[in-house]
Amino acid sequence: MRTITLSSGTYAVDPILDGFDIIEKPSSNVAFVGTSMLEHKMYVQFKNGSGYIYSEVDYDTLSFAPIAESIGKFIGLKVVKHFPSEKQENALIVKGEEIGGDPILVLTRDIKHFPAKSEVGQIFVMSEGTKVEYIEPLDDQEPQF
Repeated sequence: MRTITLSSGTYAVDPILDGFDIIEKPSSNVAFVGTSMLEHKMYVQFKNGSGYIYSEVDYDTLSFAPIAESIGKFIGLKVVKHFPSEKQENALIVKGEEIGGDPILVLTRDIKHFPAKSEVGQIFVMSEGTKVEYIEPLDDQEPQF
């Protein structure tokens, strides 16, 4: 899991997006765009949290996305329905919090996707210094990190 720092803060990026360049641009609908020139893929995460990975994306589309005047309009006209897509069940880019200078990952996935279990209060140190703290869930609630 890598972290990135953009103008709006520090974010954790899912390993699915390794090799993607991530950008954010002012938009009423699009939160993040990731491009992978080598894989000919584009990731679009909308502000509502939904996201799609588009494949077989041509070089021109990947090149012009970061400089588009309106990223939302560009995605709507040049990407959606033009390339094969795969909907992602969860957001692949999530906001982290700065605590003592270290980014703290806010996990949004079900605990079954987490690679290890812990005692309450245990802090995991993951790749690139990201820390995750396990907090005991309340009765009837999913575990939280």
